[in-house]
Amino acid sequence: MKRLWVMLIGFVATLAFARDPLAIEARTYRVVQVQQDGKTVERLEEALGVKPGEVLEFWYELSNTTIDPLRGVAVTVDLVKIGGLRPDGSRVLAYLPATASVLKLGEFTLTPEFSYDGGRTYGKAPLFRKVKQLEGGKEIEKEVEVRPEEYTHIRWVIPQLGPNSKVLLKLRVVVR
Repeated sequence: MKRLWVMLIGFVATLAFARDPLAIEARTYRVVQVQQDGKTVERLEEALGVKPGEVLEFWYELSNTTIDPLRGVAVTVDLVKIGGLRPDGSRVLAYLPATASVLKLGEFTLTPEFSYDGGRTYGKAPLFRKVKQLEGGKEIEKEVEVRPEEYTHIRWVIPQLGPNSKVLLKLRVVVR
């Protein structure tokens, strides 16, 4: 019997070390406007099929499953991959400005970063890109603001996620 007990303890230890130190639970909700006591309020419903014009809220709950802090945790949401493309190449989902959650973790304030070029570069909103235009017969380079609906990726970089702690990241998109 003692031999079986040792094998069982070894099996449990193997399972504990085989887990991913960062667990992510993703949820998607449809944001609906309802009348309540003469006021319009928002309600979140399970998103089981959506139509153009509807607003979705994505929740990503991150959990550090270890007893040690995790450092440099980067969470990237690829809106093109999640929503896909239509046959004409247009994107299905468009980011709604100022809806990606800003986090406070102890002394840190974490502001999301955005990309409009498929995740090659990131920056804080608003983003700008350089374009070439003809003005007065000359080609000039101008800097123009990238519209939030053109963002392809959203990323949060968390310097440290404490032991056995959780963080909830949220953002909203509109279905085109």
